[in-house]
Amino acid sequence: MKTFLIFLSTLFYTVILSAQVGIGEVSPDASSAIEVNSVSSGVLFPRMTTMLRDAISNPAKSLLIYNTDSNEFQYNIGTSLAPVWVLIDSKKHQSGTYSIGATSTGWNYYNVTFVTEFASTPAICISYREGTGVDETASHTAAHLKVANATPSGFTIGIRDSSTSNDVFIDWKAVLKTQ
Repeated sequence: MKTFLIFLSTLFYTVILSAQVGIGEVSPDASSAIEVNSVSSGVLFPRMTTMLRDAISNPAKSLLIYNTDSNEFQYNIGTSLAPVWVLIDSKKHQSGTYSIGATSTGWNYYNVTFVTEFASTPAICISYREGTGVDETASHTAAHLKVANATPSGFTIGIRDSSTSNDVFIDWKAVLKTQ
């Protein structure tokens, strides 16, 4: 009887170690270690401050947390000995609006800093608008727009106006280059 119980225990633990885990799922996908299925709730990841995150001993590459200081999901792209925490999707694109206010004639330069630094210098698209919304009816006074000094941490917008304008906005999008 004792030998039979040892056999059953060994068999039971072997099945547990090699099977997928299903939470709310009877038959988890064979390619997953864990499969969660629900139509009324989600998954809650560890929530912590930057200080608590940085106190994690040897965080694994790809470790995911929710940073309550910055209100964003972050994961480690570095090593366990030299972690580098980045925002999910920050390596692909960021966008924003630079509110310039009134401009003067000639070249005007404005610096934009990215919230999270890119892995390399991204491609940057900019568009010009006046007023509180996109102005599709009036003519724009900006004769030229240019991006200067682009780096992984930001860029400079150059605007050459032919006359003064009020309430000028520059919409920008930075996208990680694929080639």
